[in-house]
Amino acid sequence: MAIVGIGFFAAFVAIVSVICVKRNKKLLDSGKIVKRQMNFWENAEYFLSAAGYEQLRDAILHTDFSDCGLSVTPDLDGQAQILFRCKHGWNALLRWQGCRDGQNLFMFHFPAWRSSRYGAPYGVNQMNMIETRLERIFLNLDPDTRVESRRMQTKTKTSFI
Repeated sequence: MAIVGIGFFAAFVAIVSVICVKRNKKLLDSGKIVKRQMNFWENAEYFLSAAGYEQLRDAILHTDFSDCGLSVTPDLDGQAQILFRCKHGWNALLRWQGCRDGQNLFMFHFPAWRSSRYGAPYGVNQMNMIETRLERIFLNLDPDTRVESRRMQTKTKTSFI
Protein backbone atom coordinates (compact mmCIF):
# COMPACT_ATOMS: atom_id res chain seq x y z
CA MET A 1 0.00 0.00 0.00
CA ALA A 2 2.83 2.40 0.84
CA ILE A 3 4.47 1.67 -2.51
CA VAL A 4 1.27 2.70 -4.34
CA GLY A 5 1.15 5.94 -2.35
CA ILE A 6 4.78 6.70 -3.13
CA GLY A 7 4.11 5.96 -6.80
CA PHE A 8 1.15 8.36 -6.90
CA PHE A 9 3.19 11.05 -5.17
CA ALA A 10 6.11 10.61 -7.61
CA ALA A 11 3.71 10.80 -10.58
CA PHE A 12 2.11 13.95 -9.17
CA VAL A 13 5.51 15.63 -8.68
CA ALA A 14 6.55 14.66 -12.21
CA ILE A 15 3.35 16.07 -13.74
CA VAL A 16 3.65 19.35 -11.82
CA SER A 17 7.31 19.65 -12.84
CA VAL A 18 6.47 19.14 -16.52
CA ILE A 19 3.70 21.76 -16.35
CA CYS A 20 6.06 24.29 -14.72
CA VAL A 21 8.82 23.67 -17.26
CA LYS A 22 6.36 24.08 -20.15
CA ARG A 23 4.96 27.30 -18.67
CA ASN A 24 8.45 28.76 -18.22
CA LYS A 25 9.44 27.75 -21.76
CA LYS A 26 6.31 29.41 -23.15
CA LEU A 27 7.09 32.65 -21.25
CA LEU A 28 10.73 32.54 -22.39
CA ASP A 29 9.80 31.87 -26.02
CA SER A 30 7.25 34.70 -26.03
CA GLY A 31 9.82 37.13 -24.59
CA LYS A 32 7.80 37.90 -21.46
CA ILE A 33 10.66 36.73 -19.24
CA VAL A 34 14.38 36.26 -19.67
CA LYS A 35 16.55 33.58 -18.14
CA ARG A 36 17.88 34.95 -14.86
CA GLN A 37 20.11 33.66 -12.12
CA MET A 38 18.55 31.81 -9.21
CA ASN A 39 17.46 34.18 -6.42
CA PHE A 40 17.44 37.20 -8.76
CA TRP A 41 14.84 38.76 -6.46
CA GLU A 42 17.61 39.23 -3.87
CA ASN A 43 19.49 41.59 -6.23
CA ALA A 44 18.93 45.28 -6.82
CA GLU A 45 19.11 46.48 -10.42
CA TYR A 46 20.71 49.88 -10.99
CA PHE A 47 19.87 51.69 -14.23
CA LEU A 48 22.02 54.59 -15.40
CA SER A 49 20.04 56.34 -18.12
CA ALA A 50 19.51 59.65 -19.89
CA ALA A 51 15.76 59.14 -19.34
CA GLY A 52 14.27 61.35 -16.64
CA TYR A 53 11.91 60.27 -13.89
CA GLU A 54 8.83 61.91 -15.44
CA GLN A 55 9.52 60.29 -18.81
CA LEU A 56 10.01 56.91 -17.14
CA ARG A 57 6.91 57.30 -14.96
CA ASP A 58 4.75 58.12 -17.99
CA ALA A 59 6.09 55.12 -19.92
CA ILE A 60 5.38 52.83 -16.95
CA LEU A 61 1.86 54.22 -16.51
CA HIS A 62 1.18 53.50 -20.21
CA THR A 63 2.41 49.90 -19.91
CA ASP A 64 -0.05 47.07 -19.36
CA PHE A 65 0.92 45.04 -16.30
CA SER A 66 -2.43 43.23 -15.99
CA ASP A 67 -0.96 39.82 -16.79
CA CYS A 68 1.42 40.26 -13.82
CA GLY A 69 -1.41 41.00 -11.38
CA LEU A 70 0.15 44.35 -10.45
CA SER A 71 -1.07 47.69 -9.27
CA VAL A 72 1.22 50.66 -9.91
CA THR A 73 1.52 53.63 -7.53
CA PRO A 74 3.64 56.50 -8.92
CA ASP A 75 5.17 59.29 -6.85
CA LEU A 76 4.97 57.26 -3.64
CA ASP A 77 5.13 59.53 -0.58
CA GLY A 78 5.57 62.53 -2.89
CA GLN A 79 9.00 61.30 -3.96
CA ALA A 80 10.42 60.13 -7.29
CA GLN A 81 9.64 56.46 -6.73
CA ILE A 82 7.13 53.98 -8.11
CA LEU A 83 5.65 51.12 -6.10
CA PHE A 84 4.48 47.93 -7.80
CA ARG A 85 2.19 45.75 -5.67
CA CYS A 86 1.50 42.18 -6.69
CA LYS A 87 -1.39 39.97 -5.66
CA HIS A 88 1.18 37.25 -4.79
CA GLY A 89 2.29 39.16 -1.70
CA TRP A 90 5.39 41.00 -2.90
CA ASN A 91 6.21 44.58 -3.70
CA ALA A 92 8.76 46.08 -6.06
CA LEU A 93 10.13 49.59 -5.87
CA LEU A 94 11.74 51.75 -8.54
CA ARG A 95 13.43 54.76 -7.01
CA TRP A 96 15.33 57.67 -8.53
CA GLN A 97 18.73 57.82 -6.76
CA GLY A 98 19.97 61.10 -8.19
CA CYS A 99 22.41 61.97 -10.97
CA ARG A 100 25.75 60.40 -11.76
CA ASP A 101 27.98 61.33 -14.67
CA GLY A 102 25.24 63.59 -16.06
CA GLN A 103 22.70 60.75 -16.17
CA ASN A 104 19.87 59.60 -13.92
CA LEU A 105 20.45 56.67 -11.59
CA PHE A 106 17.48 54.47 -10.69
CA MET A 107 17.35 51.49 -8.34
CA PHE A 108 14.82 48.68 -8.78
CA HIS A 109 14.40 46.00 -6.13
CA PHE A 110 11.97 43.74 -4.34
CA PRO A 111 11.97 44.97 -0.71
CA ALA A 112 9.63 42.29 0.61
CA TRP A 113 8.10 39.01 -0.49
CA ARG A 114 6.39 35.95 0.95
CA SER A 115 8.19 32.69 0.34
CA SER A 116 6.86 29.20 0.06
CA ARG A 117 8.21 26.64 2.47
CA TYR A 118 10.69 25.67 -0.24
CA GLY A 119 12.28 29.13 -0.15
CA ALA A 120 11.16 30.64 -3.45
CA PRO A 121 8.78 33.61 -3.44
CA TYR A 122 5.24 33.23 -4.69
CA GLY A 123 4.93 34.71 -8.17
CA VAL A 124 8.56 34.37 -9.31
CA ASN A 125 7.49 34.47 -12.97
CA GLN A 126 5.64 37.73 -12.35
CA MET A 127 8.77 39.14 -10.67
CA ASN A 128 10.75 38.20 -13.76
CA MET A 129 8.07 39.68 -16.05
CA ILE A 130 8.09 43.08 -14.35
CA GLU A 131 11.89 43.22 -14.30
CA THR A 132 12.00 42.30 -18.00
CA ARG A 133 9.42 44.97 -18.86
CA LEU A 134 11.30 47.63 -16.91
CA GLU A 135 14.53 46.74 -18.70
CA ARG A 136 12.74 47.11 -22.03
CA ILE A 137 11.16 50.42 -21.02
CA PHE A 138 14.58 51.80 -20.09
CA LEU A 139 16.11 50.57 -23.36
CA ASN A 140 13.23 52.03 -25.40
CA LEU A 141 13.70 55.42 -23.73
CA ASP A 142 17.49 55.33 -23.91
CA PRO A 143 19.25 52.57 -25.87
CA ASP A 144 22.51 53.45 -24.06
CA THR A 145 21.09 52.62 -20.62
CA ARG A 146 23.57 50.73 -18.45
CA VAL A 147 22.34 48.10 -15.99
CA GLU A 148 24.19 46.73 -12.98
CA SER A 149 23.04 44.08 -10.49
CA ARG A 150 24.12 44.19 -6.88
CA ARG A 151 23.35 41.66 -4.17
CA MET A 152 21.19 43.09 -1.38
CA GLN A 153 21.46 42.28 2.29
CA THR A 154 18.32 40.26 3.00
CA LYS A 155 16.86 38.84 6.16
CA THR A 156 14.52 35.90 6.07
CA LYS A 157 12.13 34.59 8.63
CA THR A 158 11.84 30.84 8.53
CA SER A 159 9.00 28.95 10.05
CA PHE A 160 9.39 25.34 11.03
CA ILE A 161 5.65 24.82 11.26
